[in-house]
Amino acid sequence: MAKKRNTPNKTGNTITIKDLARETGVSQATVGRVLGGYGRTSASTKELVMAAAREMNYQPNSFAQGLKGKSTRTLGLMIANVVNPFFSIIVRAVEDACINNDYSLMVCNIDEDQEKERRYLRLLRSKRVDGLLTCSAYSDKKQMKKEVARLYEEEIPTVFVDRRVEGLSCPSIQTDSYTGSMMAVNHLIKLGHKRIGVVSHAPNVDTIQKRILGYKQALVDNGIKFDPELIVSNNAKSASDGFESTITLLHMRNRPTAILTTNSLVTYGALQAIKRNGARIPDDIAFIGWDDFELATAMTPEITVVTQPIYSLGNMAANKLFDMLKGGSNRKSVILSPQLLVRESCGATKFAATNQD
Repeated sequence: MAKKRNTPNKTGNTITIKDLARETGVSQATVGRVLGGYGRTSASTKELVMAAAREMNYQPNSFAQGLKGKSTRTLGLMIANVVNPFFSIIVRAVEDACINNDYSLMVCNIDEDQEKERRYLRLLRSKRVDGLLTCSAYSDKKQMKKEVARLYEEEIPTVFVDRRVEGLSCPSIQTDSYTGSMMAVNHLIKLGHKRIGVVSHAPNVDTIQKRILGYKQALVDNGIKFDPELIVSNNAKSASDGFESTITLLHMRNRPTAILTTNSLVTYGALQAIKRNGARIPDDIAFIGWDDFELATAMTPEITVVTQPIYSLGNMAANKLFDMLKGGSNRKSVILSPQLLVRESCGATKFAATNQD
């Protein structure tokens, strides 16, 4: 029978299972069973140990638990670019889900760099994360070294966020980028535009490839010839990249009458370039951005955007991963619907009507 607990250790040192065993008068094995929630222990002993743990502020050593093959209660999250507000919202959504599930989160910024992704993947494996959420810089399993594909598919439970990698069996949570792009381009075409420029980024990423495909399909559906010069792309690690790409479009001899961007950073740079070039939105050039942002309705004119449920992307991805960690069998990928928020920036067609092929 367990004896009555003595006065708790107040030295300020890290409290261990050994300390709890000494204070409660039960064995270390019994304390371990109570704290770990396994095996059989009497109700009175459970209450004795848990009361001591609370009073002595016992904190479990998650790393030590991981070494024993148990959960570290830590997830890894690899995002493409922390500067992009899209990924900041993803981080917040995943962090909230982790807090609700009593998990910690390690965030890595891969900068659309496959080598950096490989390094962080090895790092997170060494830290023994329970599961992984990733916005991969790869678009196809064939691009991966065997080590990378094996870690994703066999060693670390993984859910892809915003993107998927062709050939991998891991589930993904995405927005329908193809449809979102078609909606934007069809809207511009209905307003009279035929030369529609695209300021893009990360051309090798699955999500962006689908946005470009949606753009091309909308042109085909409306009998408009595709001009590859109207797509200007770079890795867009900052707004300045979007600025430079937009300047390229604006300096074309037969420049576009409308512009569609493919992410928030590109949008900021594009708007700055249009202003710097002396063009007026929408009188001289129509504009649609990708992803809504706080100042979109505070600007003059208000900015039309393709918006996606960003927080839901991150939250659903995290919760799917938690379900997988609990033994859930649902590995289906999910595709969420985008919306076109029509505002003032694509409304006028004066320039379109006078400058078409």
